Amino acid sequence: MENPYELEDQLILKNDDGIIGARVALLMTFYLEEGHSHVAKQRVLAFLKESYDLIGEHLTFLRHPKSGYPKRIKKDALASVSKWITENDERQEYEFVFKGGENADDASHFQFSGLCAASWEPDTTSYVRLVVPITYFADRADRADRPIDIVKRFCDQLNPLSGYVGLGIVPSNNSTIAQMTAPSIYAMARRFEGLEVDQPHRHTLHVSDGIKSVNWMTIVGSMFIEKIGGAEKLTKALGRDMVIELENSVIIVASDKPQMGDTNRQILVDDYRKVAKVLKPIMITTLGSFYCGSPLGFTREKTIEWLNRFK
Repeated sequence: MENPYELEDQLILKNDDGIIGARVALLMTFYLEEGHSHVAKQRVLAFLKESYDLIGEHLTFLRHPKSGYPKRIKKDALASVSKWITENDERQEYEFVFKGGENADDASHFQFSGLCAASWEPDTTSYVRLVVPITYFADRADRADRPIDIVKRFCDQLNPLSGYVGLGIVPSNNSTIAQMTAPSIYAMARRFEGLEVDQPHRHTLHVSDGIKSVNWMTIVGSMFIEKIGGAEKLTKALGRDMVIELENSVIIVASDKPQMGDTNRQILVDDYRKVAKVLKPIMITTLGSFYCGSPLGFTREKTIEWLNRFK
């Protein structure tokens, strides 16, 4: 396939009403332990501020954790959500979505979101995610921040269990529209194996025991690092150029740029396969099914097949 940086506007799925049901973007997804705790809340608040500083000018809608419904964003949106999270009872889960787009249901390539579990839930794994356009950093070449700099800061702020950064398919936040787009998303993911299929609000049920996926950058937290013999062993297997050690995690950078591949043209992402081979002992083997197991899209069996595509 041609360079994805040159095809961003073509990597969009629209329905008959012109609503963007899904699109390809650069995503940064991080999984956290005990999102309800005071410590985790402070980490999420730091993520909120950093994300808003990066893309706030492009945001048009907010799904506030108090109401749960998307509304036009207001000037005090960040302060309002931050206050609500700070004061929220730990026995109540909370979710937020800040997003761009002309329509509240559009899949936007400018957004950040999170879902933090309540203290009483059996599994309190939570997530936060930032999404930016494929060309975001190329368009900001004059700025100091590189993708790796931002990912390092997020890792230091969040102390994540795991995470991944790379090209991925971002669906509409409207579950009905996302479900209708599921067959096309499946076809896209099957052709371009480097694309992440990302539903972190569902993945949190599965990633407490292992990492979900390998992508351009793969974040491995300290608990999982120990399970594969430590950072030194990981560095020896992959090389110092690929492994960045932080205080409580490592970032594995598979290649100079994110890759999509194209199975129709026999273009595979072997750099990702190299990382997956080393991380196989800590990668999960089941993930339920994407999009409620759409028969024309990701059934449970097809989801497992996608999950194991690099193994």
